Amino acid sequence: MTCDCDVVIVGGGIGGLTAGLYLARAKQRVLICEQRADPGGFLTATPGPAGRLDVRLPCICSQGVVFPVLAELGLAGGRLLRPADWQLAAPGFQLKFEHLAQVVQGLQVVFPQEAVALEEYGKLLHGAINWLKELFLPHPFLHTPVPWTELVSKVLRKPALAAKMTGLLSTATARFLQRRFSDPDLLRLLGSLGYPRMPALLHAGMWYLFLEDYWLPEGGLYGFTQAFTRSFLAAGGALLVNSEVDKILVRQNRAYGVELAGGRLITAKHVISAADFNTTYQSLLRDAALPAVFHRRLRSRRPSASYVTVCLMTSMPERLLQKLNTLHTFWFPAAHLPQGMIISAPAGRSGSAGQPLYLSCQYNAQESPAMLQPRLLRAAEDLLPGLQQHISYAELWSPARYAREFGAFGGASAGWDLHPFHIVTKGFPGWNSPVRNL
Repeated sequence: MTCDCDVVIVGGGIGGLTAGLYLARAKQRVLICEQRADPGGFLTATPGPAGRLDVRLPCICSQGVVFPVLAELGLAGGRLLRPADWQLAAPGFQLKFEHLAQVVQGLQVVFPQEAVALEEYGKLLHGAINWLKELFLPHPFLHTPVPWTELVSKVLRKPALAAKMTGLLSTATARFLQRRFSDPDLLRLLGSLGYPRMPALLHAGMWYLFLEDYWLPEGGLYGFTQAFTRSFLAAGGALLVNSEVDKILVRQNRAYGVELAGGRLITAKHVISAADFNTTYQSLLRDAALPAVFHRRLRSRRPSASYVTVCLMTSMPERLLQKLNTLHTFWFPAAHLPQGMIISAPAGRSGSAGQPLYLSCQYNAQESPAMLQPRLLRAAEDLLPGLQQHISYAELWSPARYAREFGAFGGASAGWDLHPFHIVTKGFPGWNSPVRNL
């Protein structure tokens, strides 16, 4: 049978664009089908009256993966990404994240009664971060996989340290912090730097990200994905927008193409789904005979946290912008939003009408996203007095909207249930797909 292309990819998000660019550079005939008018998925933007607004906080982390992948794809990471600084703010203090020792010292000034505990906390984090970097940078499974024996050997070189790190892996962050600190405000601040149910070892990993490994794409998330799109098309790839895939076609446990929502059939030697696992296996493959265990494993997955983000276009004056001396601010107001929020001002010190501002907080299903929006605005105004009078446009992005527009499970910025043995106990369907060429 003659195929329309070598590979058809479902979804033009960053995953689909990355896979497509790899294959197009390898001279494969690649077609990406994207349901929206623009590619990019979560890393994209919507048009507002004064310019484009990203649909989530405009930052990404590398974790030893992004920069090597960019280099292999012929994209200059140094031109596409710049460091994204963070700070911690609460009534009465602001603390910019420069390095771990400086952060610990700053917290000791604010919480002198916890000075000794903070010193020990900093030492433990320092050891955990270095241990993680030694094991996983450069990423051991990226291009030339590192044998498991080599990773085990690295662990066993320092058995006492490995035992301590294993203890962190099996301890929830909340319990880890409660054993060390008694001040409720400090517990609230430190406990919010990550996801619920996160092992304490990953809490240390989050500190590494905040201090060293968050990056702001030049031109925002939209500009980042546009660079991928241009390179994909220049390499000979084809892109269909406004083309929702209704199902993946399967015959004898092999995918042979897709059917679009309008009925058009596209055949291919291979199919790549860049959609969510639930969408792929429960919707796009609904006509395929999939084992019941697949569906059970999919239903067992839980997002540990989803975010609500209010995306604003503002004309904030310099006196307000000076309060945001970094790109991202963890802000813990005394009222309105005691659990804290993130304020992001990616355009820097611009007083023009086109200053984007992003307000984000973890979503609690007990409260509607629409009710959260005014609370986020009031909380942000505690740090930026008069903010609301400078807002020219606002959009609310909630988990339901992310799911509706992108077909995603759990909402953007959803951290999965990060129990260390989750994959072992619940299974990971994508590693053993019954559709052999998907």
